[in-house]
Amino acid sequence: MASHSSPAVSIIIPVLNSRQYFKECLDSVINQTLENIEIIIIDDASTDGSLELAETYANHDPRITIIQHKKTTGSGPARNDGMAIASGEYIAFMDSDDLYPSNNTLEILYSKAQEQHANICGGSLYKISANGQILNRKIQNQYFTTEGWIEYSDYQYEGGFSRFLYKNSFLKKNKLRFANLLRFQDPIFLVNTMIAGRKFYAVPFYCYAYRKHKSTIWDNANSKDHLKAVGYLLSISNNLSFSKIHFNMTKNLLDSLHNRFPLFIKIINILTIIQSYKNINWRLITEYRRNTYVKKYKFFFYIFIQPKAH
Repeated sequence: MASHSSPAVSIIIPVLNSRQYFKECLDSVINQTLENIEIIIIDDASTDGSLELAETYANHDPRITIIQHKKTTGSGPARNDGMAIASGEYIAFMDSDDLYPSNNTLEILYSKAQEQHANICGGSLYKISANGQILNRKIQNQYFTTEGWIEYSDYQYEGGFSRFLYKNSFLKKNKLRFANLLRFQDPIFLVNTMIAGRKFYAVPFYCYAYRKHKSTIWDNANSKDHLKAVGYLLSISNNLSFSKIHFNMTKNLLDSLHNRFPLFIKIINILTIIQSYKNINWRLITEYRRNTYVKKYKFFFYIFIQPKAH
């Protein structure tokens, strides 16, 4: 339990040039009914006034601490910097263009986490547009309809890490940090954290609003890191026989090659693609779902790349 001198929850918010939405994000945090919180903002070398906005809030709210980066590091290392100084009993992660849907979000999550002695406790997520309109309230695997413990081996989902509170001591004990990648570092953190915790406590209420407003830039560095992350998750899901995650990551890889990456990126990253592909276990996939889409691309790879035997 958090002492009177330490916060109940540390909210870690990396920010890079999102001033347009940052005020709404910060307002949703500072107005939480759970007042015993600390807010750690990591400015990742913003140039649009996001840092100045954070400083204005910090001047009026002593719960806010700002870490300033002179050079952009990416959200993963920025979150790690926040985790290094976080003193709360639990840690929450938020993106600077997202928000909490209600003022009692943290109070509900923290109360349930304490009551259940949970290392990981979370609720549901919904998508909003740039102007805040709700786009989707039932994103597959990102909303809960009943309350209770869920074994991660049964759940097997890699998205929506910001829906959860994580016990600080649990993260430290298991040395859980974000990978230094430009893309897809969040799913790696969530999967590794869930594997370490083995189960989590689910609460059927909406605790996070994810703003969908910009398209992903697939340059060489971003695409290469994406492929590395997918390859890692393919490997770990194969080792643990997590067939659902393995299927999802295989589909992610094949979608990337078919629709997402431009041809020149595919050519530049061919070695990374081959390495990622070698982590695919087709038997594990067909155990989860017999899918003609996957079978079609399996045949394609058999023609051009000799797959690793499983």
